[in-house]
Amino acid sequence: MYNDLLESAKRELTLQREQYRYLHSRPEVGLSLSGTVEFVSEKLREAGLETVEQLCGGVVATVGEGEESILLRADMDALDIREETDLEFASKNGAMHACGHDMHTAMLLSAARLLKEREGELSGRVVLCFQPGEETLSGAKKMLEAGLIEKTGATKAVMLHALTATDFPAGTVIIPPSGVGAAGADFFRIDVLGKGCHGSTPYLGKDPILALAAMISALSSLTSREVDSQSGAALTLGMIRGGSSSNVIPERACAFGTLRSYDDGERELLRERLVGICAHIGKALRCEGGVEFTSGAPSFLNDMALREMAIKALDREGIPTYLVPEGKKGGGSEDFAYVSRKIPSLMLCISAGERKKGFNEPLHSPRAVFDEAALPFGAAAYAAVALCSLFGDTTM
Repeated sequence: MYNDLLESAKRELTLQREQYRYLHSRPEVGLSLSGTVEFVSEKLREAGLETVEQLCGGVVATVGEGEESILLRADMDALDIREETDLEFASKNGAMHACGHDMHTAMLLSAARLLKEREGELSGRVVLCFQPGEETLSGAKKMLEAGLIEKTGATKAVMLHALTATDFPAGTVIIPPSGVGAAGADFFRIDVLGKGCHGSTPYLGKDPILALAAMISALSSLTSREVDSQSGAALTLGMIRGGSSSNVIPERACAFGTLRSYDDGERELLRERLVGICAHIGKALRCEGGVEFTSGAPSFLNDMALREMAIKALDREGIPTYLVPEGKKGGGSEDFAYVSRKIPSLMLCISAGERKKGFNEPLHSPRAVFDEAALPFGAAAYAAVALCSLFGDTTM
């Protein structure tokens, strides 16, 4: 019945590209995305959507009527890194959409138009959720706490994430196995308090840099010695700060990192051991070591029934797919995992940059570039899954 979705989406490529480039050139970071929220709300209203509301820094809109509903999520926030591409629409404000969230937003805006055109044929409601704060793993949780599920009545949810530097042609939708599909993650900060002194008399002070270095060295044992080596757990220290002069032992030093695990019990063990190691090493070296978990999310659970439905829906529309083999998991984390713990959910990915076509920079690189040819495929994928889900008949 809806095998024209991809062709309809392809006819929107010029508009999709225009909206994607606008968003790319004006990235905003975190939970406060006022310009992006205003733009998204305006474009949804221009598409004829009447129910457009702001919720906890995000935008929620609805197409159709009825008790049955599916939620489609696009994240909108960028990264706090300076863009180093030579794109004519590159960001100049010190932030960058290096993770493709501008693509997600443009795709879901296009899907909103496709669904609005078919609203009379819907047997339920499609909830369009444009979310802030995914990069800090905080936006989805805040929207849930503000009543996202209760206010929309969503009974299932699907999200889509663009990938570049892949081995698949642009527009290929990558479908994970059911079950745990992405690692849980915790962002943390290690603070070490010592006693400052002159570099020539270190015995008069308490060196927080020395203590922090010992902590970092010991923390490598967490994933290599304390959990199964096949578990896929990973600990990364991405930033270290301490001192301001080469001949001064500072009062404080700190480090920032992430801890990832696929198993809830393992996640709690690693968090506990991280705190313990830092505290005891700090004490051993006459300093105080503390750990603060600043944000985080559990592992993402992909629903089997939603997965099977998506496979059939995308195949029916002629959208190319790749089925990830059973047992293979993604290394990244996703705060939409909080939603997956509330209602049946599915994380889809889409190739938006094939290596052999020159898209070689990975996500989060300041030189990452995404293939705009993926835009109509993403829009059609969002719409196809929603339509098929509401009809509940994948044979149409």
